[in-house]
Amino acid sequence: MRLLAPKYGLSDVGLAKLCRRVGVPLPPMGYWARSVKKRRRPHLPPAADSQNETIEITSSHVRSVGVAVELPKDIAEMLSAMNQGPEISVPVTYPRAYPMFERWDSADRRAEVSASDRRSALSEIEKRRRRILYAIIQHIEKWKGRIVAVDWYRFKVEIGADELAFTLREPSNRVQRPLTQQELRWYPDRDSMPDLQASGRLRLLLEESFDRPIQKSWGDLAGKPLETRLHEVLSGLLIALSESRRRRLHWEDWHRQRAVDEQERVAAQERRRIEQERIQKLVAESAAWTQARQIRDYVKAALSAALARGGKADDKLAVWSDWAMDIAARMDPLTR
Repeated sequence: MRLLAPKYGLSDVGLAKLCRRVGVPLPPMGYWARSVKKRRRPHLPPAADSQNETIEITSSHVRSVGVAVELPKDIAEMLSAMNQGPEISVPVTYPRAYPMFERWDSADRRAEVSASDRRSALSEIEKRRRRILYAIIQHIEKWKGRIVAVDWYRFKVEIGADELAFTLREPSNRVQRPLTQQELRWYPDRDSMPDLQASGRLRLLLEESFDRPIQKSWGDLAGKPLETRLHEVLSGLLIALSESRRRRLHWEDWHRQRAVDEQERVAAQERRRIEQERIQKLVAESAAWTQARQIRDYVKAALSAALARGGKADDKLAVWSDWAMDIAARMDPLTR
């Protein structure tokens, strides 16, 4: 996988995923660490009914970078100006006094056991990485943007209100290494151990997730290092920024609509509460009016009963009737 994948512009992990997807068996763990006599090639099963016998893999350097939607005007202008401008080149050297690189070197010096102020020597691939990164920074700054270093390998492009995260680093390959003498005593039934090995290649990878088929990775290819692919990289960054903006605007609209819906919900709830209070008040007033009418009818009936017995309403009955009618008047909503 490690040796074959670069031929197709893939990583070893990407080629392994493709093999699993189409049903091609992979060498089992420790296959290449075994002797030739002990290697047993897995049997290749017949292709599925919906799968062709031949799988065509197109190298990533001929894959077009684009989306099926119209780009925003400002990003389209940036892309057009870059296409019409000179070829993007990587400087032969990078300025070690650049603030971002100065911070990295200072951190390296602080981490050194020695108290010497001598700058530590950088590997060739790290020098390449910094030159490529500096070329990208210069172009982003031409677009009135900036690149912020999250850490040594992770960065964030900011152009206006849009931002995009990416990594630029040397990926590692998973390999099988022979066991040491000590490990052989620990694992007598094994002859190799999985390990990570520097690939010697650079890869720029977008960390964002998109719902459209957008290229997210650019790396060193056979005969085509990453330095010669900066036009593809910057074009891909612009297209990814447009998708990031589209997603941001979509979520802003969603949150805005959600706020409007929430306001409408609260307003409807308040209207229902007010209506319920009006209904309860109506029912209470109707009940009070009914009680007041019953009290008046009762007082009239009591006075009539006293007169029917041939008597005459005395002062005590008169005081009681006045009090009862006053209570009815206070209860009756029509008299309030």
